[in-house]
Amino acid sequence: MLKKKRAIEILAAATILCAITALYFLYFNTAFFFTDNVRPFSVAFIKPDIITSDQNGSQFFNETEIIAKKACSDLGIELLQYTISAFMIDAQDKRALENFISRDEVNGIIIPGSGFLFDNILPICEYHGKPVIFINNIINISDRAGKPGKNYRQYIGHISHDDEEIGYQSGIYLFERLISKHGRKDIIPFTALCGNPGFIVTKRRLSGLKRALSNYPNIVLNQYFTTTWRKNGKALSYNSSISRNKVRYIINRYPDTRGFWCESDSIAAGLVEGLEENGIIPGVDVLITGIDYTSAGTALVDKGKILATFGGHIINGALGVVMMSDYLNNRNNTRRYFEEQSLILKYDGNTSLNLNKLLEKVDFNSYRLENYMSDSYDFAKKISGRLESR
Repeated sequence: MLKKKRAIEILAAATILCAITALYFLYFNTAFFFTDNVRPFSVAFIKPDIITSDQNGSQFFNETEIIAKKACSDLGIELLQYTISAFMIDAQDKRALENFISRDEVNGIIIPGSGFLFDNILPICEYHGKPVIFINNIINISDRAGKPGKNYRQYIGHISHDDEEIGYQSGIYLFERLISKHGRKDIIPFTALCGNPGFIVTKRRLSGLKRALSNYPNIVLNQYFTTTWRKNGKALSYNSSISRNKVRYIINRYPDTRGFWCESDSIAAGLVEGLEENGIIPGVDVLITGIDYTSAGTALVDKGKILATFGGHIINGALGVVMMSDYLNNRNNTRRYFEEQSLILKYDGNTSLNLNKLLEKVDFNSYRLENYMSDSYDFAKKISGRLESR
């Protein structure tokens, strides 16, 4: 009798174990292969804190994070956020950062390609086995770490953008509008406002501007002004206050300036304020272009203050979320490591694609690799194609 009872207990336990195993398989396999759901991972976005004297200096990274959250919402995963100085970090900061990265709930890391953060974070991710994707190309990452997966196994991907082309397109757009307004016969002077001339992003955008300028013999660059704010002698960032405060000097020195090329929307915002304070009407008396495709930039376009803002790399954090989700779910088994190029967007008021409407149109869940018969994401082609078709 005892043997029979024991056999029944063993059979019941085996039945329960089989049921649990079946449920486990259904949760982690059936849902994985046959539905749009993804496993509940958490991705950390390490946001550089650009220290400036106003609230506009970090706007680009703040909005990059907001769009990344939208991607996480679309994909059903959690975004964890950690803010750290983009330029200065002490031993205590580094320990706190490592404690955050080493947490069990941090499954992957996404970070803008700041050289300073790259050098500090990548070794930590490698040590703790946390995959990392770098977005944008503030530095030449391949010079520091090689291709994704070459020198660091946890460095699984990079989404870059073409700053030189962005500077070129912004310049061409400004020059064409200046010629349309003033003609091709007379000399048309303009002024450029940029950030820190030591930053590779500034160098590349200025290179694009110079390439554009070579096509217009009657358009002349007065001077390019830096808007770097310095603290304790160390260059930190460009910001709107500096460009605003430089306006009086610029218009006194170059009263014939007809246009302004701005390296960022933050610089353009400060320029607009400074011009208005000095009785000059932006969009009427002078023409202005911005870069970064931020909500502040698109708002200035909507108000007629600036002609256009160029960018697209502001959504690279969200595209990094897509890549990381695929990696963590083992969906990118056709190719382990990735290098992708982001698209360049233009907002000039003639399209419906300001930042908010862009987010309404894009479902980042649809850009997972498994939705395409391809071993490459090719985000630029896929996103631009979908936007143009709607």
